[in-house]
Amino acid sequence: MSSPLRILILDDDVDVAEGLTDILELQGHEVTMVHNGAHAIEAYQNEDFDVGFFDVKMPGMNGVESFLEIKKMKPDVKVFMMTGYSVEQLLEEALDNGALGVMRKPFEVDELITRLKGIKEGLIVVADADPNFTDQIVPTLESRGYGVLVARSGPEALQAINKNVDMLILDFNLPILSGLEVYLELRKRGHGVPTVVVSSEPDKKSEGMDKLRNHAISGFFHKPFNIDEFIETIETVEVEAA
Repeated sequence: MSSPLRILILDDDVDVAEGLTDILELQGHEVTMVHNGAHAIEAYQNEDFDVGFFDVKMPGMNGVESFLEIKKMKPDVKVFMMTGYSVEQLLEEALDNGALGVMRKPFEVDELITRLKGIKEGLIVVADADPNFTDQIVPTLESRGYGVLVARSGPEALQAINKNVDMLILDFNLPILSGLEVYLELRKRGHGVPTVVVSSEPDKKSEGMDKLRNHAISGFFHKPFNIDEFIETIETVEVEAA
C-alpha cells in the first residue's frame, strides 16, 4: 500500500463526515474531521494536510470561503469541493482559485479513492486561457486519476508551479506572460517540470516554438488535436519521469 495521506474533512453534516472518515481510515489514511469553516482554518494553521474535502454549502462560512482563506496562508493547499446542491457560481470561484475538482453528493466510494489516488499519482497544472480546452481536458485527466490545477494566465502558471507538480500543460498563447516566458522563467527558478506545449497558432509563433524546441520540452501539440494521442503522450512522460 502507498504511504497514508493526511486528510481534513470539512462538513457540517456529522453523519456524512463520520462516514467518510471511516472509509478513509480503513484505507490507512490519517483523517481530521471538522464541522465549520473556522475550525478548518484553525486546523490548517496547526498542521499540514495532503488534501482536504470541503462541503460547499454550510451555515456561516461556506466551504469555498474557507478554502480561499486557507489558500491565503497556504497557497499550495489541495482541496476537493463536495456538494449536493446547485451552487455553480461558488464552485466556479473555487475552481478558478485552484480547487482540485468537484465531487457531487452522493458519490461512490470508488470515486473518492480514485481522487486520492490522483494526489499520489501525479498533479498536473493546465496553463491555458481557453475555457473550451480546459473544460475538455480537465475532466479527462481527472478520470485517469490525476489531480489538476488550472491557470489562465502566465503569472497564474508561475504561481501554481511548485515542487509537488508533476507535469505542466502549457498553452503558448497565455495572456500577460507567454508560454515561452513562463517556461524560461521556470527554468531560471530551477523548477524543471516536464512540459507539454499546446498552441493554436503554429505559424505566427514559429520563432518562439523554435526557441522552446531547444529546451527539454516533452511534447508539442497544435490545436485542435486528437485527445487520445494527447493523453497517451502525457502518460508516456509520466512513466519516463517516474
